[in-house]
Amino acid sequence: MPLRYPNWQNILSLRQKDKKIDVIKAITPVFLEEWQDILDATAQFLPAGKEKIPVDYQMVKEYLTLLESAANTCDLDSMEAIADALEIYDFPTEQQEAMEKIKTAVFDIDYDACVAGIHALQITIKQ
Repeated sequence: MPLRYPNWQNILSLRQKDKKIDVIKAITPVFLEEWQDILDATAQFLPAGKEKIPVDYQMVKEYLTLLESAANTCDLDSMEAIADALEIYDFPTEQQEAMEKIKTAVFDIDYDACVAGIHALQITIKQ
C-alpha cells in the first residue's frame, strides 16, 4: 500500500522548527489516520504482544534522562524511540500510569506534558 504522505515526520518536524504549532495541530489528525491505516494493513505481520521484563531502574533512569533531553530539544523521533524502548518493562501500577501519560504526551507531540510525566515517573522511582 503506497503512503499518501511519505514524509509525514519531516513535515511535522519542519513545522515544529518553524514554530507553526497551529499547522501541526491541524494536520496531525490526517497523519494519525494514515498511520492507523498502515498499522491495520501490517497487523498480520506484527507480533501479538510484547513480553514484558522486570524493570531495570538504572536503565529506566538513563532512558528518562535521554527522553527529557529529546523533549527539551523537540526531537520527536528520539522521543518516540525512547518511549518505545521503555515499553518492554513491567512497571508497577503507579509507574505504569506515569508511563502511559508519557506515551500519550509523545504521541500528542506535547513536549511540556512529556517532561512533566518524566518528572512524575522519576519521583516514583526515587521512593
